[in-house]
Amino acid sequence: MDKLPPSLQRKCLSTLCNICGCHGLLPRSVQIPLSYDPTGTPLDRGGFSEVWKSEYQGREVAVKVLKVYQTSDFKKITRVGC
Repeated sequence: MDKLPPSLQRKCLSTLCNICGCHGLLPRSVQIPLSYDPTGTPLDRGGFSEVWKSEYQGREVAVKVLKVYQTSDFKKITRVGC
């Protein structure tokens, strides 16, 4: 199968972001199963996320974990990533 043209790829990604934002969902493709100790202290934190040290496929990685609450403005959070 041929790759989609870049303009169509952008339109598809934009549509996916809009749909996810409206329903408060994150696609599984941006979720990576990791283990970190949430009782510890993150390396850094901001308004919508925290950065933790973890391991993925045998490599040390930094993990950005979204802080989402029932009162969070999900459109603001998803706009940062889209």
